[in-house]
Amino acid sequence: MAWLESPIQLAAELGPPGWTVVAAERSKDRAPRLTAAASFDATSPSLKEEFRQLRMREHLPFHAAIVLWPEPGDPGVDAFDAHARGRVSLPKARVIRERVAPFVRSGGRVRAVLLPHEAVVPLAALAGWSSAFVLVMQPPVACLAVVAAGIVDATYVSWEPVRVDVADAPARLLARYQFASRLMPYVRARAGEVPDARVAVCGRYPDLRVAMVPIVEDLDREVDVLDSALVGASGLDPVEPDETSARQLAWAVAAGAGD
Repeated sequence: MAWLESPIQLAAELGPPGWTVVAAERSKDRAPRLTAAASFDATSPSLKEEFRQLRMREHLPFHAAIVLWPEPGDPGVDAFDAHARGRVSLPKARVIRERVAPFVRSGGRVRAVLLPHEAVVPLAALAGWSSAFVLVMQPPVACLAVVAAGIVDATYVSWEPVRVDVADAPARLLARYQFASRLMPYVRARAGEVPDARVAVCGRYPDLRVAMVPIVEDLDREVDVLDSALVGASGLDPVEPDETSARQLAWAVAAGAGD
């Protein structure tokens, strides 16, 4: 099959608010090279055309590995403050078909489906971390993944978005610390399982570095906010920090560390 033989591999992270699509050129002789990346509003009426134009412009393969986010209410996705510690697994085939249908209708093809915490394994491999705690934010869901010796376990939590007037600085600050106070028990519990591991944060979350300040202060450990460069990548020029952060999982899957 030609798509398996191509040096360009495509990955797409699909979440309710949007898609992140990344292509990587893989070679045995050098670090993976980023060849294309884009973000799409999942509700845009022009989504199909935007994705088609990206594929044609960058000469991308049709087939992609899909990082499929669970949704609030799915088995194993705990509402804030529930502390049920459920286990997320891939949904049944029918549900997967429904959730990837917009991608297929937009001209893509699916070669593999994995959950976000499974994508954390190649991310850690690219970074050279033997063990890590990685917090991935994809509102209204977060994934808290622990990787040790190539084995991954994760907690998923969801929350109701709180709308705050962007012009009201005190209200924004209060909301940030309130959100952190609800997320922090999960962070402490999972990060505490690997006290000497690397701690990293990434994902599709506005102003992630600022939003994580209360968590960094509370955790009192060095935290890598992955918003300055794609881990282990060469290729395209740097983009906005929020975009870089949002691309980390799709990049790791496309780059294919360990597969």
